[in-house]
Amino acid sequence: MATRRRGRRHESLALETWVIMACYGVTNIALSFVNKDLAQSGEVEIPPLLLAQCVATVVLMKLMAPAAKGEPRALRAFSQRMLIASPAALLYAVQHYTRMKTFVLAAVDVVLVARQLVPILCFAIERATGTEDNPQTTKSLACMGCIIAGVAVYARGKAEASDRGTSEAATTFAWTLALHLASTSVANVYTKHVCQRMHASQYTLAVNLVSIPIFLYSSRRHLVPAPGFGSLGGRAKGLAALSVVLSVGISLAASMTQKRIDSASFAVFSNVL
Repeated sequence: MATRRRGRRHESLALETWVIMACYGVTNIALSFVNKDLAQSGEVEIPPLLLAQCVATVVLMKLMAPAAKGEPRALRAFSQRMLIASPAALLYAVQHYTRMKTFVLAAVDVVLVARQLVPILCFAIERATGTEDNPQTTKSLACMGCIIAGVAVYARGKAEASDRGTSEAATTFAWTLALHLASTSVANVYTKHVCQRMHASQYTLAVNLVSIPIFLYSSRRHLVPAPGFGSLGGRAKGLAALSVVLSVGISLAASMTQKRIDSASFAVFSNVL
């Protein structure tokens, strides 16, 4: 009986994990298309859009969460969560901003191919820091080698076919992409191990709450004043509103997914999308 109950519980957890991953996948794909369209249209500035996404996520998480008591223990726990979430918030800010910039600077296929390196970077970080849950098999390492070779061949082909007169733009894109890959990889590893220490909704709330002043500062420092929501065209308004809704779903789904699978697997799953 005990074995049967454990089997049913394992099946239930597996099904729950697949449902969460499916939700993350759907919101991830939809948000990528929406953000790409917004970034290339030039109608919406990136920092204010990311700020709106964070604020919406915080509001929803606070509505879903039970009211916290003002006792010292609760306040101390909240302060600890905010402190733990601070590095992740900074990493996510860099990750999301550079992703939007890469959509402007290059074709989508270039970004998608380069992102195949994220699982390898996650593996390298976990191996270097001793936080690897399960050692990689020989087949996995061989696959990583093939990925590196494939990305290198693709990059060489793109470089040979590119216009020689755009070296400055290419350099800007290369640095932006490198920063995006690095911040994404470190964020995946950090989130995986931090999520084990708190509930997914608590982590999502803390990260987005800390992100608000980061994006608020970015919005205020922007050289070109962001257009008001009312001045946008109908299509831009719809896409901006949809991106905020999708960002709320993806924030919670990502935290719950990363709590269940290792960071390299999460990166592979994200790349498949």
